[in-house]
Amino acid sequence: MTVDIGSQYVTVDMGSQCMTVYMGSQCVTVDMGSQYVTVDMGSHYVTVVMGSQYMTTHVYSHTLSIHVYSHILPTHVYSHIMGSQCMTVDMGSQYVTVGMGSQYITVNMGSQYMTVDMCSQCMTVDMGSQCVSVDMGSQDMTVDIGNQYVTVDMGSQCVTVDMGSQCVTVDMGSQYVTVGMGSQYMTIEMGSQYMTVYMGSQCVPVDMGSQYLTVDMGSQYLTVRYI
Repeated sequence: MTVDIGSQYVTVDMGSQCMTVYMGSQCVTVDMGSQYVTVDMGSHYVTVVMGSQYMTTHVYSHTLSIHVYSHILPTHVYSHIMGSQCMTVDMGSQYVTVGMGSQYITVNMGSQYMTVDMCSQCMTVDMGSQCVSVDMGSQDMTVDIGNQYVTVDMGSQCVTVDMGSQCVTVDMGSQYVTVGMGSQYMTIEMGSQYMTVYMGSQCVPVDMGSQYLTVDMGSQYLTVRYI
């Protein structure tokens, strides 16, 4: 697992499942391996990317139009619905519903849906049992992946990673890291610069200068990087 807290992005890498949340200037990207969603909120448009399928919704003062690429767009789908401000797009076997309220956009992909609140800068992505909540205002993030979840609080600088029996707690405020892996555990305190490691015969290299921690567990590895 890799938890990378950059200036505008958070990356959670859990082996085959990888998630990257990039918070640029009005752009949020959620990458979950082969399945990813990108929401780009420009001045007059919103772009939603779903793998090789992507669509751009142009928002004007009195016009709502949608363009779907890499698929032939049926003529009955290309329409402007201004009453309820809701639109359904058939992208082959995937139906996408775009609903526009006063300040939010909801993208429904069957059992998967996404809600973008353009006023409070909040995005909720529900991908079935996998849920990602990103609050760009308070800089709070909760990543729920089934029974596995990752909580990243960029305000208080706290990261909590729970992977069932494997638990990782990173508190950047008090500068300590606690890694629990069943009977194996590791505790690192950055303030006094000491660590306690109990991982059997497995070695743990720690680089305090560049401020990153790498735990090598054979086929499994954990990297916690401080930026």
